[in-house]
Amino acid sequence: MVTERKELERNVLAQQLGRAYEGLKQGPSRGTVIFLAVVIAGVLIYFVFRYFSGKSTEEASTRWLALDSANFPAQVDSLAKSSDFKDTQQERMARFKQAAMAMNQGEDYLRDAAKRKEGYDKITEATDLYDKLADDKAIRKNPLLHQQALWGAARGYETLNTPADLEKARERYTTLKEDYANSALGREARRQLARLNSSSTKEDLQKLRRELAVPSK
Repeated sequence: MVTERKELERNVLAQQLGRAYEGLKQGPSRGTVIFLAVVIAGVLIYFVFRYFSGKSTEEASTRWLALDSANFPAQVDSLAKSSDFKDTQQERMARFKQAAMAMNQGEDYLRDAAKRKEGYDKITEATDLYDKLADDKAIRKNPLLHQQALWGAARGYETLNTPADLEKARERYTTLKEDYANSALGREARRQLARLNSSSTKEDLQKLRRELAVPSK
């Protein structure tokens, strides 16, 4: 009885080994191959994503550090034009920094009669930068940055103080007032519009234009 059982076990084992051997010769089934391919592809995608995600984060961090360290207009200009910054958040923030620096420098120059022409050039440069930022699709999706760009453009046009520029200032203030009515800048834009449209302000701006010899366009 024991001998028969052992013989039976040997036969079953032999059959199993035979099937396994045949399976090895024939290779895995098509379904198994597809399953393994999907698993391997998934693993590869995961590690590729991890690699590029980590690399992207590292590169973004490097750009932020470079931008934070740029304290002079020439440094910021260089970063804004860098191919490493192209179409990134850091490029847009570099342009905001360019605009702010040009605006501050222009306002300083306006106080000096000898530098007044250069001052208006700087104000024009800053205003153009803010205007382009206000039209940037990525900036428009960020309410805080969009408001800042509109405000900077309106302020720049008002400083330039030609009739055409003042009209553009009113347009930017109006956009702020209508699109961001409940924000601090939206409420301030409403006040600035009322001020610009008052007869006394119009007279003051005309007088200032004559005194500063505002260049006509």
